Amino acid sequence: MMSKFFHDVPPWKVYILLTLGLQGLGQCEANRVLVNGTLGKAVRLTPSSPMRPDVEITWWKQKVVICQRASITGCNPEFGNRITLDVNDVTMEIKSLQSADAGLYQIKAGKDSDIENQEEFELRLYDAVSQPMVSMNNLTINGTCRVTLSCWAQKGTDVHYTWKQAGNSLVAKVNGDTRTVHTRTLELTITSTLAVNYSCTARNPVSQLTTAISLQNICRFTSPEEESVVDRPVLELMYILILVVTIFLLILIVTLLVLFFIRSKKIPEQIAELPDQSISVYAEVSIPSQVSRAARAAPSPQSNTVYSMVTSPRYL
Repeated sequence: MMSKFFHDVPPWKVYILLTLGLQGLGQCEANRVLVNGTLGKAVRLTPSSPMRPDVEITWWKQKVVICQRASITGCNPEFGNRITLDVNDVTMEIKSLQSADAGLYQIKAGKDSDIENQEEFELRLYDAVSQPMVSMNNLTINGTCRVTLSCWAQKGTDVHYTWKQAGNSLVAKVNGDTRTVHTRTLELTITSTLAVNYSCTARNPVSQLTTAISLQNICRFTSPEEESVVDRPVLELMYILILVVTIFLLILIVTLLVLFFIRSKKIPEQIAELPDQSISVYAEVSIPSQVSRAARAAPSPQSNTVYSMVTSPRYL
């Protein structure tokens, strides 16, 4: 049927119809305004063209009436007290935004088929980003410092990350085109103390926050001249200390060995010089208890004491 229609209609009329249709589509898209809102905050939807005060104004959301300027009740009670309408410029304000508030809103001036003006607002809601955190891992090999920086925000909707070096955005070559680096992880190779300050920015359509980090204390570099000035005296001092300690230990060990040798040689000589000594042991023989008192009391011309001589051998 469509082929028959295009067959019967002259080409120039088809061209005019298509042109008018595309213009109408473009006008419809042009009247739609994109509005970004932050969850928990407020947003204002204001028409771009003025509305006559004697025309009925109605705000819609998905075929549901939200507010009317001519209405006594004002705005839809389902939204509670979160929605207010300015009767002068017919701006609608939504407070304490919730996820369910996102969507397409329409404002119409007029009644039913007699619509003078109409605009659309697409409300998109986002969670504000939190302060980004930057973590770092570094490894220095042969004077080259390799650093990996990672950036992330714990809160936020549709978060994008960008890096800056000394205040300038980092760029990269992608298929021959220069583009800004948008990544959470940044790998760096640093060979000098220049340009060691970096910052990460976490952003979304409603907020952005930046955290800076300095690699000055992480990557430490010295020139060959500085190394020769600083390292050589230190090495020389270490060598001197090692030499002094070694000599002291050798002298101490030799001294102890000599003293031990002299001591071990003198002990046998002192033992050989000791003279033979005799020890006299005196043993007294007591009279048995059976002897009478008279016998014990009588004087005896002989002695009751026996002497025994014990000779001891030499001792060490």
